[in-house]
Amino acid sequence: MRINEQARPFFLEGQSGALLFIHGFTASPSEVLPTAQLINETAGLAVQGILLPGHGLSPEELNRFGWKDWLGAVQEACFSLQRNFRSVYVAGLSMGGMLALLAGVRIPGLKGVVSINAPLFIDDFFKVRLAAQLKSWRLAWPKSDIDYELRRQGRFDYDCYPLKALDNMLKLRKIVLKELPAMKSPVLVFQSLQDETVLPRSARYIEEACRNSPVQRIDLPHSRHVATMGPEIKKIAENTVGFINRWEKGA
Repeated sequence: MRINEQARPFFLEGQSGALLFIHGFTASPSEVLPTAQLINETAGLAVQGILLPGHGLSPEELNRFGWKDWLGAVQEACFSLQRNFRSVYVAGLSMGGMLALLAGVRIPGLKGVVSINAPLFIDDFFKVRLAAQLKSWRLAWPKSDIDYELRRQGRFDYDCYPLKALDNMLKLRKIVLKELPAMKSPVLVFQSLQDETVLPRSARYIEEACRNSPVQRIDLPHSRHVATMGPEIKKIAENTVGFINRWEKGA
């Protein structure tokens, strides 16, 4: 089975430092590429966007994988970057934000973490949890919130939520909630205030839970969930570059 052309991973060349940028659940690197390009152009930083296992192919394929596979792909990419770059940071959107946070806890030597709209607390959580419990009887749940404008701009995502994979994302959420207090790396948290999925308390929770690490929070008043393709991508890119520059100088 071939990966959809719009879903392919990317690597933007850069010097000395590198940023691993992780996409969200059912989506692909295409949704973080616009912001990654701005970061690369602004800072000369190498930026890699990986395709998480089961994504970019079919919903059936995504159901074959779970949070351990996704985290394993992130760890492998981080270790590879650490072998080739002096400083490595990790960023993620949505589920990618949760994976970035868990990477910051578990992977030694990461210089910092950027989380964008990590879904620690979501709207209609009980409905989502109920859908995940149907995984033994049903393959997937159709999406009612497909953003066709983002698709016209080049984003690739599935038309549904594969339920076995959705259940794994909820398991990942529980692990992140449990392990965040062990975070030692600096953290930059973005939260869209027009997010149709993630509640703002998610960002507040990250601030409070990461009590052993420095945390900076930035609200995005005009952005929806996929903020990396929204009206404030320059704000995300500029503040990410500023965050990295501060910690490169040993702030």
